[in-house]
Amino acid sequence: MEQAFTASLKAGAATGNYDNFIDHLKALPPVTADLELRSLSSGNGDDDSDELLHFIQALTSRLVARRDYELTQAWMTVFLRLHFDMIIESDTLTDALREWKYRLAEECDRLNNLVGYCGGVVK
Repeated sequence: MEQAFTASLKAGAATGNYDNFIDHLKALPPVTADLELRSLSSGNGDDDSDELLHFIQALTSRLVARRDYELTQAWMTVFLRLHFDMIIESDTLTDALREWKYRLAEECDRLNNLVGYCGGVVK
C-alpha cells in the first residue's frame, strides 16, 4: 500500500504542481517527516519513478514560487544527509540538485535585497 507521502509526491510529479505534497510534508511531525524522507527510493534511471528526483523538483518548485525558503533548506539538509551517496552516483539527480542550488542562490539574493531595503526604510 502506497503511503500518502509517496502518493502526493508522485501526483505532484505528474501534474508539475507540488503544493499538496508540500502541505502534506509541512503537516508531518519531524520524526515522521524524517522517516518518510528515508523511505524515498531511486528509480534506477527511470525519471518517472524516481522519488529522489521528484523530491528535489518539489523543493525547487517552492523556491521558484518564492515560498518556504527556510523549510526548503532544512528539508534539503536532511535529504542530502540521507541520500548523498545515491545523488553523487546519478547525473540526473546531480543536475536537479544544481538547478535547486541555482534557484536557492536567486532566492537568497532576492531576500537579501529585501532585507537591505527594509533596513534602509527603517533608518
